Amino acid sequence: MQKTMRIVLVLVLIFLVIAGLNISNQGINKLSMEDRGAVAAIYCDKNDIELELMGKEYSYRHLLDEYSYLIEKGKEGIRGINAYFIRMCRILKAVFL
Repeated sequence: MQKTMRIVLVLVLIFLVIAGLNISNQGINKLSMEDRGAVAAIYCDKNDIELELMGKEYSYRHLLDEYSYLIEKGKEGIRGINAYFIRMCRILKAVFL
């Protein structure tokens, strides 16, 4: 219990530090009239996840597309296995019953 509490406290501390850095970065941007990106930010849309670290944006749309592709292939595989077992059960019923 204490170990999990420590981990949670460390994660909260890291979150607060990142939030403070983003706020100070936003203030510096307004004072200097520059447009530097956030220190760390995550933007989520319907089909797109963007991660912004130190002003650089990284898009993970292709990972979501691959993930949905893998899920569809997995569902097709499970349907095929299910159909195979149904056929085997029918054969076994016909032979032994």
